[in-house]
Amino acid sequence: MKKLLFLLIVLPFMLVSCDDDEEMPNVDFKVEISGGKFIDKTIYVVKGDTLWIENVEIISHDKNAAMGAVSYFWDGRFILTNPYVPYKIFFPTAGMVLSEHRLHFNCPVYVEDYPIMTAYFDYRVKLVESPDSIPNKPTQPIASGYSVVRD
Repeated sequence: MKKLLFLLIVLPFMLVSCDDDEEMPNVDFKVEISGGKFIDKTIYVVKGDTLWIENVEIISHDKNAAMGAVSYFWDGRFILTNPYVPYKIFFPTAGMVLSEHRLHFNCPVYVEDYPIMTAYFDYRVKLVESPDSIPNKPTQPIASGYSVVRD
């Protein structure tokens, strides 16, 4: 009798664990950045201007999805975590070194019927002396340089 009871208790957990653990949700992100020009996978910002992350938004194509607070990093250093939609932050560049920098941010991702995941964003930012230092190419839409991984 104990074996039957044990089997009845364990069986639902075995069925749940048989789910396809490699399947990822069908989500995208829309990231709105202003104060710079996005050319050839690099955001160019004139020294003295302010780079803004205006909005970070999850777009789900099939299931209910939400995202949590966004944590921002500049050149690997933690800046802040913004828990409020639209997750704005700004980076004043007046005191920064003319160089290439890295803007990273991440957030938890909650999608119906999936385990909690984390989205990681990575952008190359080049601080230049003047607008003349920016390549003479058309500005491209900011590509969401992100990846979603299971925790």
